[in-house]
Amino acid sequence: MTRKPQFDGRCQTVLTEVVNHYIENAEPAGSRSISRIHTEKLSPATIRNVMSDLEEMGYLHQPYTSAGRVPTDQGYRYFVDQLTKPENLIREVELPPDTYYTQNHNLEEVLENACTALSETSHQAGLVMLPSFSNMLFKHIEFIKVGANFMYKIKITRDCSIKGKHYRAGDIAEVIEKGA
Repeated sequence: MTRKPQFDGRCQTVLTEVVNHYIENAEPAGSRSISRIHTEKLSPATIRNVMSDLEEMGYLHQPYTSAGRVPTDQGYRYFVDQLTKPENLIREVELPPDTYYTQNHNLEEVLENACTALSETSHQAGLVMLPSFSNMLFKHIEFIKVGANFMYKIKITRDCSIKGKHYRAGDIAEVIEKGA
């Protein structure tokens, strides 16, 4: 009767080391290289046995006989779901209040500054997309006379977003005609 491998703490540790090694080096992880960085100081033979168990369970794959191991999709999924701790992924960043926001900015500038702050903090690309007002259903549209020659148009959508724009009084007929 053959034994069925159990996924224990040692397996978790070795899987973590293999995934980290593969992410950092883009090459299969061997038992000797894992034993050098392994915190429990397991022998290469013990690590080979654990790696063999992880391969049998579907978490690792050996591309060819003399190669080390690489994570499978199942191994990556387990690593992401179980082994990465959210508290290690989130870090608090305090920015001075006036770094990216002042009261004079419009919505687009505020979102752009928020995207910049997030991008700089996370060291990742950022993207902000504003909703398309041409496809929105409006709850209310109001034109307000501002001075002798200017009007201010306010649009309130069903999702309660507000957009306003100044127009010359002479251009208002064109604005109404276009539905802008």
